[in-house]
Amino acid sequence: CADRSAKLLYGFAESGQRCHGVIVNSGNANAMCGEQGIADDEALAQSLAKAAGHQAAQIFTASTGPIGVPLRPERFIAKVEELAASADATPEAVMRLADAIITTDTCTKVAHATVEIHGRPCRFLGVAK
Repeated sequence: CADRSAKLLYGFAESGQRCHGVIVNSGNANAMCGEQGIADDEALAQSLAKAAGHQAAQIFTASTGPIGVPLRPERFIAKVEELAASADATPEAVMRLADAIITTDTCTKVAHATVEIHGRPCRFLGVAK
């Protein structure tokens, strides 16, 4: 949900917090759904936060699919424990994510880089639709 994500990004920049998880769904954009969309997005973040031992404010969400359709987060929440237990950060896992969000696209889009900022290496990973 764009409203929640924008608030999180601003909060991260101000507080120096770290992101500890990302939950992505394909099949429903959860966009243009008003207050219910924000609540559904928060429920997804809460479920991953609980499973991973973090706070919901440390979890980012992303959704792709039809716009204006209510999300029904319970379908995703039912699988969060299982997904969290099998999560990994391997190149194969990144490609599974990229493959999972292809809808009308013709190829996966993945980029990564490591740069030094203030003497510390910072790793970036992007997966785009």
